[in-house]
Amino acid sequence: MTKYEKLIQYALRIIAKKRYTTFEIEKKLKLFLARQACLPDRQKKLAKENAEEETEAINAVLARLQELKYLDDSVYADDYIADRKKFRPRGKFLLARELKKKGLDADLIQNALEKQKSDESETAVRALEKKSRQWHDIPLPKQRERAYRFLSARGFDSDAIYKAISCCYNRAIE
Repeated sequence: MTKYEKLIQYALRIIAKKRYTTFEIEKKLKLFLARQACLPDRQKKLAKENAEEETEAINAVLARLQELKYLDDSVYADDYIADRKKFRPRGKFLLARELKKKGLDADLIQNALEKQKSDESETAVRALEKKSRQWHDIPLPKQRERAYRFLSARGFDSDAIYKAISCCYNRAIE
């Protein structure tokens, strides 16, 4: 079995379980090859000669996966942002950092964030409403402090944070 065949089988097996970016798949394929090549010292010279062959095989696998539409970083970024906003609300700053960590290009991230046109303050309000239920026993000034820390840790910008806090806690005063 050739390296390409081994790599394509491994890639399809892991993609069947979870979605990945191109960067993540490439990293996993390199680790897979490294695990396969647990070589003694005398064979390491041969491994260096095979490095070019391995990179060609990895590039061929990545190209094939993109051709089959199993890897598409722009679709991945769009879906990731939509899922995060729905299930675990985050601000633009944290979303951008998470996607950057997954190896996506800054322009791709920016385009994906612009496609998801939603008011960040509304997202912050929804996140704060869920969390503030836990703080009902705490005095109001402490609740506001915790709310600010909570939302800033979730990557919301200060304007959205202040709008969300005033929205949630002005209702509490009335």
